[in-house]
Amino acid sequence: MGHLARYLRYNKPLHHTTTVTRTPRHHHINEQKVDHSVEALCAQGCSKVHGFIEKLKHGQKLPETRGLSSWERAKVLEILVDVMDTYQACRHPTLDH
Repeated sequence: MGHLARYLRYNKPLHHTTTVTRTPRHHHINEQKVDHSVEALCAQGCSKVHGFIEKLKHGQKLPETRGLSSWERAKVLEILVDVMDTYQACRHPTLDH
């Protein structure tokens, strides 16, 4: 799933240079650090990713997000939600109707 996460997020080759983007409030986001955290979280499987999403939504820090700013953790959360919304084979049981 890690490669899927990267593909869905960037739709470009897995190996790219570090980029730093600016959020609307001029906070720097290190895309390489965000990518690394997303890959580490996604590598643990769908069922765990749903739990990570819930923890991040409640402001909890995870070992895989250690060293990230609050803006970078928010970006990790955004990417994880997007990936799980797109990845049809892994639905959260309590969210399916």
